[in-house]
Amino acid sequence: MAATASTDLLTRVNAALRKPPRIVSQFLNAGLVAAVHGAGATTAIGGAPAGGSPKGWWSNGVYLMFKDQAIACRSSGSRALLVLECCAAAVAGSGLVIGLEPVPVAILD
Repeated sequence: MAATASTDLLTRVNAALRKPPRIVSQFLNAGLVAAVHGAGATTAIGGAPAGGSPKGWWSNGVYLMFKDQAIACRSSGSRALLVLECCAAAVAGSGLVIGLEPVPVAILD
């Protein structure tokens, strides 16, 4: 069963990397960070962009998720992009990762 689940997840990741939803391409770009807008100014607060839809691809500013499955993780102050091992090669080879160093991990927690 685990092999089937990781194959299905890799299929979803590959599809998102071919025609990425905005939150996927934003999350993989180190130049884009979460920000607060107000009083005529924008202030970067660190972390990754947040948004998307829990019905598909979304981010809470730390994790890139597909529905309820974490795919990748960014932390403020680090250039490391932690990516599930089953998806790491696809993410690294996508050309969408900008300014981050993909690091394969067995589990994201």
